[in-house]
Amino acid sequence: MSSERSFEFIKDKSYSNVLSFRNVAAEYLIAMKLQSGRQYKDDLSDVLGILNEHKKRGTPITIEQEQKAVIDLYGDWTALSEVSQTFIENVMEDGRFEQLYKHTEQGEQETKELPIQFEKDYPSTIKETNADSIAGKLQKKVDKASILAQLRQRQTKTIE
Repeated sequence: MSSERSFEFIKDKSYSNVLSFRNVAAEYLIAMKLQSGRQYKDDLSDVLGILNEHKKRGTPITIEQEQKAVIDLYGDWTALSEVSQTFIENVMEDGRFEQLYKHTEQGEQETKELPIQFEKDYPSTIKETNADSIAGKLQKKVDKASILAQLRQRQTKTIE
């Protein structure tokens, strides 16, 4: 971010010149969550929660608003990972934010538990720089095991 860039997406409110609040426009908060895209945090469910609340209030956020926010903050839409781009494009097209929220939140909870166990098994291995990579690899391993279990279950039912 350039220091010359204005931050019109941040709204300051002060009360009695003692207490100040900063509010970030929703589409910019979503852009920041998408940029982080942390699998071991609640970034994606947060995105869905914000989209759902705006839809309920009758002020839905559009993909165009989101793209503008990303470009304003990061200079280009491609500054987001392909995973984040695909995620936001798909959920905006789908529009079932509440259902997607529940499913995503459950997946994030499962993903959070994997690094905790990994850290117990391999102390001091997870760092800020490798947390996403480790969480992603652990999730792929679990997904593969789940798929194999489903295939075995189908084979068992077919044999019966």
